[in-house]
Amino acid sequence: MNFTLLLTILSFPLLGQDRYLSHVTPASSAFASQLICENASFETQVVVLKAFNEKGLPQGSKQFELGPGQRQVFSVSLEFAETQVAYFVIEGSTQVHCAVSIERNSYDGSVVLLPETSEQASLWTFLPSLKNGLFDGFALINPQSYVTGIEVRLRAADGSLREKKTYNEVAPGAKLLVVANELFKSQAGDYLEVIGYDPFLLTVLGGSYPGSGGAYLWTNLAVANQWSAGLADAFQQSRVRWYPYRNQRVQYESLRVCFCQQVKRVLITEENGQILSMLDAETQVPIPAEEWSNFVTIQGAFFAVDQAMANHYQRLQVTFDPDYGFPSHIQSDVHEFYADDETDITLTNFRILN
Repeated sequence: MNFTLLLTILSFPLLGQDRYLSHVTPASSAFASQLICENASFETQVVVLKAFNEKGLPQGSKQFELGPGQRQVFSVSLEFAETQVAYFVIEGSTQVHCAVSIERNSYDGSVVLLPETSEQASLWTFLPSLKNGLFDGFALINPQSYVTGIEVRLRAADGSLREKKTYNEVAPGAKLLVVANELFKSQAGDYLEVIGYDPFLLTVLGGSYPGSGGAYLWTNLAVANQWSAGLADAFQQSRVRWYPYRNQRVQYESLRVCFCQQVKRVLITEENGQILSMLDAETQVPIPAEEWSNFVTIQGAFFAVDQAMANHYQRLQVTFDPDYGFPSHIQSDVHEFYADDETDITLTNFRILN
């Protein structure tokens, strides 16, 4: 298990709100779960883990000390009533990072590591590039002190709405489990949007159906758009606007400014999403095919926005073409404290050739 990776994932500053650890209720003896906490500070820290069931009712707590750099691992089943625990709330220094480790002992013995999160959003998206169009469902926690609700939308690959479902009464502190293949009949490339009346926490569920005797696999491959729900909506609407033109022969100029390559504006001609030619926009000299991947196409621009949202970039500003919908200008910054990770992409002088 890569604990260095765990600390890297969790080293970003938290938002001053409760930290949560989602937990999976075991199906028979399909797996075993452990709690892992590690102190990344140079001082001794006191940690309190509070367990709650799916209705938000307390299921016990555990308090312990961790010395500098010390890690503690203990079994959930020995410390709590494991089959009743839906999630944990972590109290204490944010320099102590915690995770739930799930060992799929009924299968290949691999380990799924689910880290803590404090991220709350009113709009979450399961993007096809993250789950290859496949998902089994999700679990959400309502951190509010009052009843709230959500709307779940199934969208096709082109962004058009297929179906939607509303859950109006999610109790305070409750955890709601939704199995997607019971809710909707999806097709390859479909994806989900979960929109809340209030901000909530969400974790993606991949694995077996409850009661089947198999293990659950939990991931956090959902996009939280709390910094710009409007951008997420614009992104989906723009994909719908671009869809009718995706297979036509088009031409445009592309420029990417970053620390990853020599700056050069190129003239791209493509059809059916495939590059037919690429020229230096100033000299008209052809760009060798082996260098085409260094430049951003329209499909690449959509992918860049997709990945920026998926990976929670510190800053993301996007302008979409008002007529055709593709991202015409993208400014992004992965993290404010990292150097040389800013990127500026522009697509200009677009025209349809046929």
